[in-house]
Amino acid sequence: MRSDHLGRPPLVSAETEKRLGYLRASAQRLALEHASPKPIILGRHLIALGRTPGPEFKPALDAAFESQLDGAFADEAGGIEWLKSYLRAHPPVSIPQPPPLS
Repeated sequence: MRSDHLGRPPLVSAETEKRLGYLRASAQRLALEHASPKPIILGRHLIALGRTPGPEFKPALDAAFESQLDGAFADEAGGIEWLKSYLRAHPPVSIPQPPPLS
């Protein structure tokens, strides 16, 4: 950010320097400087909602993370509400079982 600021007119702005310092301190405080976003919704949340681990977990978790990155939710409570809505719209696929052998 600083390099970008110094390369554009006005070359030095006390206000911008102050804002850059604030952003840098905030990023360090939040440990965001070198971290990538972490998924809020995990497999344990699907299990807590009564789902059995299986192939349906990956699409649900991928969709949850994409929605998180898109700003649909920012905390666990919001993520769980989003997940409940997603699961209502994507019910589990039931595979018919063959009749028992006699």
